[in-house]
Amino acid sequence: MTNLLISLLFPLMMAVTPVDSTLINQDPIFDKENCTYNGIPLYGDVKVVNSNADFKVQIVNSNADLMVEKVNSNALKCGEWIFVNSNADFTIEFVNSNPDFTILYVNTQPGILK
Repeated sequence: MTNLLISLLFPLMMAVTPVDSTLINQDPIFDKENCTYNGIPLYGDVKVVNSNADFKVQIVNSNADLMVEKVNSNALKCGEWIFVNSNADFTIEFVNSNPDFTILYVNTQPGILK
């Protein structure tokens, strides 16, 4: 009888058990392999704004999360950014503390250090 009760209740318990809250409340994901942050690719057309940005970014001199190369066209690789005034792929706000990620401007080899 106990086995029957357990076999009937177990599927019900699994159906109503909440999803692991750590998965729901995670910080945005910095996906180094796919060069995305919170699902947004970190290359392309970028607009600098003063508030409500997709990302808060801090410029550093070393140990950056992302190496950024300013390019004039074809920003198709990780870390290649074209700064624009409209029609941006994402927006950034420059901050001095608590960034979503840090950047270092480079002239060659943009991307994420692994």
